[in-house]
Amino acid sequence: VYEPHNEIPWHVDHPYFGPEVLVYTFGEDRPLLLRRRRKQRKLVVLSEDQQQTIKEAAAEAASLELEQCSDNNNNNNDDDDVQYCKKFECHPKHLSKYVLSGEARYDWEHSVPIGKGERVSITFRSWAGPRV
Repeated sequence: VYEPHNEIPWHVDHPYFGPEVLVYTFGEDRPLLLRRRRKQRKLVVLSEDQQQTIKEAAAEAASLELEQCSDNNNNNNDDDDVQYCKKFECHPKHLSKYVLSGEARYDWEHSVPIGKGERVSITFRSWAGPRV
C-alpha cells in the first residue's frame, strides 16, 4: 500500500528476477514514468489485456526507437553521471494491469511519483537467479 506521500523511485528490477514483471494496480491513478539511458534504443511494452492508455504508450514508445538522444533532452536527470533521454508516461487506471518485458524490463527505468490518495500495486516476478 502506498500512502499519498509515498513514491516508487527510479529503478530497473534486479536481473535475478525473470524476464517479465506483471503489475496489478488499485486505488489512485498514478502515472507510470519511464525513461531510457542514453545508449538504449527502444522500448517494448507487452501485455495481453492492457488498458487503452498502456497500448497508446507502447505505440508511442515504438516510434521513439528511431530517434536519437541529445544532450539537451535530459529530462529530470536524478544522477549526474548518467544521461537520460526520451522520458514518457503511461496512465494505468484503477483495476488495471501492465507487463514490463523485453527492453522495457531490462533497459528502461520506471518510477511512480507521489500522489494524492492511496495506491495499491501487486507485483509478480519469477526468480531467474542462482538457486539457493
